[in-house]
Amino acid sequence: MANNSYSGVKNSLVEANHDGEFGCTLKELRSLMELRGAEAIGNIGESYGDTQALCSRLKTSPTDGPASS
Repeated sequence: MANNSYSGVKNSLVEANHDGEFGCTLKELRSLMELRGAEAIGNIGESYGDTQALCSRLKTSPTDGPASS
C-alpha cells in the first residue's frame, strides 16, 4: 500500500545556496516578489540602493535579461 501522506510543506525541495554568488538570498527575493508598487520600490531602495544595483547583484540586465555565458 502506497504512503500518500502530505507533509504540509509547499515546494519543499532542497534549494541550492547561492547567497554569496548573488549578494542576496532566495528568501530576500521571495519577500520582494510579495510586494507591489511604491512599497516594492522603497524596499529595493532601502536594501539594495536601486533596481539597477539589484540587477547588478543578480548578474542580469533590467532590459536585456541575463548575460550570455
